[in-house]
Amino acid sequence: MIGNDLSGIDVLLDSHDLAIPEGTGIKSYGLQLISVLKELGANPDLLVSSRTNPNPLVTQSMLYDTPEQNERGVKGWRRILNQRIRFGTHKAIHIPPANGHGGPLVPDAVFPYGMGCSVMFNCYQASRAIQTKAKVIPSFRTAKNYRVWHATQPLSLRHKSAAQITTVHDLIPLLQPHLCNDLRPLFYQRVEESIRRSRAIAVVSESTKTDLLKNFSISEEKIVVTNLFSRISGVECDPRIVDMAMKAFDIERQKYILFIGTLDSRKNIRRLIEAYLSLGSDHTLVLVGKPGWCSQDELKVLAHLKAKRGQDVRLLGYVPPPMLPALYQGAACLAFPSLAEGFGLPVLEAMTSGCPVVCSSTTSLPEVGGDAVEYADPLSVKSITDGLDRVLGDPVYRNTLIERGRIRALHFSRRRFAEKIVELYNKALG
Repeated sequence: MIGNDLSGIDVLLDSHDLAIPEGTGIKSYGLQLISVLKELGANPDLLVSSRTNPNPLVTQSMLYDTPEQNERGVKGWRRILNQRIRFGTHKAIHIPPANGHGGPLVPDAVFPYGMGCSVMFNCYQASRAIQTKAKVIPSFRTAKNYRVWHATQPLSLRHKSAAQITTVHDLIPLLQPHLCNDLRPLFYQRVEESIRRSRAIAVVSESTKTDLLKNFSISEEKIVVTNLFSRISGVECDPRIVDMAMKAFDIERQKYILFIGTLDSRKNIRRLIEAYLSLGSDHTLVLVGKPGWCSQDELKVLAHLKAKRGQDVRLLGYVPPPMLPALYQGAACLAFPSLAEGFGLPVLEAMTSGCPVVCSSTTSLPEVGGDAVEYADPLSVKSITDGLDRVLGDPVYRNTLIERGRIRALHFSRRRFAEKIVELYNKALG
C-alpha cells in the first residue's frame, strides 16, 4: 500500500496520443493524469517513440521530429518485425527532466511540464506491427527502474518488470463497430491482454465499467472509475475576452448553437445538421473540431443541405483549449447528440461554463449530465430538433438547466479524480 499520496513513485506513461497536436479525449485524460500525478508527489516520465542513437544528446534532439519523420526510419515489415528481438533485449534510453540549467529536454510544444522520458526506436509503430503479424503483445525494458507502467489506453506494449495499469475509455470498436475503423481482433486482443496483465484497470465512466464486466472476464475489484474533471475553472470569462472571441470567429453572442468534438460518424454530425435545418432558427450552428473517420461523408451532407436551404453553419476546425471557455460562455447552448461516448467531456465543460446542454441519452452521457441537461434520442432528428427548440425557446427552462449544470459539474472535481488515482495505484502496488 502507498497511503494517501504517491510520493517518490516512478511512473512511466505512454505518449501515444499526447503527440497528436489537435488532441483527443485520450490526450485530455493523459494531461489530467500527468498533472495530478505530479501534484500527488509521483515522478511521471513518458515512453517516447523516436529514432534513437547511441549518443543521448542526438536522441534528445530527435524528439523534436514529427511522428511522420520518425516513421520514415522504418522501411518494410521485415525491419519492423525485427524489433521484436529489440523489445526483449534492448533497454529504452532514459533522458531525465530539465534540471533548471536549460530548457526542458522534452519539447513543451509536444509534451508538457518539461518531463523526462524513456525513448525507444519507433516503439508504438513497431509494437503494432508485431501484434498484427505475430499476434503477440511484445514486452520492453527501460534503463530506469519504474514501479508503474500506466498505459492510458490498451496498447500493443507491456513492460518487463513494472506493475501495469491500463485505462480503458470505451469498447465502442467492439460494441458499435460501424462507428469507427479500428481493427476489431487486434483491439480485442489489446483489451484482453491489458486486463490479464494489469494489476488495476481504470475506466472513465460506470458505463465503460459495465461493458467491461459484461464482455470480458475481469474481477470488479480490479476496476476503478476515474471520471475526468473539467479543463475549465467555472469562473466567468472576462466579457471582453468573450467579445474578442466572437469578433475573431465572426459569430454573435447567444446567437449560435455550439458543437465541440471530432467531426465523424460517431458524433452524429449529419443528424445534428438536419435537426438544425429543421429548426428554422436564426441561430448559427458552429462546429468546432478536426475532421475524423468518414468526415467526408458528413461534410458532403453539410454542403448539400446548406446549399439547398441556405442556413448558417460554420466550420471553425480545431480550436485550442484556452479558447474554449469563451466559446462555451458565448453560446446559446451546446448540442452534443453523440451516438456513443466513453465519457463526454464537452458536456461537463459546457455545464461548468454555464452553457445549457442538449445531448444524447445513450452510453455514458446521462452519467455525466444527470438531471442538468436536455436529453434527445440520437437516432431521431425530430427528437434532437425538439430538444434544441425547448432550450432555445424557453428562457426559464434554459436558466434552470444552467443552474443545475453548475451544481452537477461540481461532482466531477480534480480532487475526486486525484482520490481515485490514489485508489487505483494502491490496487496496483498493494
